[in-house]
Amino acid sequence: MSNQRKKTNQQMAKSKNWTMEDIVKKGITEVEPGIFRSSNHVSNTPSLFVVKGIVHGLNGSNGLLRSHWTKRKKVKEAITAIISCQVKGSHQGKVRVTYTGYKVSFMDWDNFCSSFKQIGDALVALKVIKDDNPSVIIEFIPKQIKSKRNEQRVEIFIEDLK
Repeated sequence: MSNQRKKTNQQMAKSKNWTMEDIVKKGITEVEPGIFRSSNHVSNTPSLFVVKGIVHGLNGSNGLLRSHWTKRKKVKEAITAIISCQVKGSHQGKVRVTYTGYKVSFMDWDNFCSSFKQIGDALVALKVIKDDNPSVIIEFIPKQIKSKRNEQRVEIFIEDLK
């Protein structure tokens, strides 16, 4: 990877204004080592992660079912990069996840909940949560809220449970 490319990736990774579309369009497949950071700091406070842009569900031309595996891989790397810039701590026990989508038009609930797949995998890979199975994510609360096209995003709010 050239020095120019490394510099661009570092600058983008430090920015909190990444959108999924920006990352996938630029074809970022590698990021400078150390940019993806996992957290060893255990957090007792809730965490909020924001992924700007559209996170696709199962269906549609960009859906998980119809996408080529290389495109799914790029999207997964983009989500991991976006979330890695926002990690402040980890949740070692049972958690409640509130998954809120700000969308122009609502998705079916099964499609909306499936759009959490790659986000959940990124949270586990970055050690924000131990696992994304039901014994760790005790409560999963999906919400959809109408928004303007330029304000579309998903917010992932993670709270520790006792």
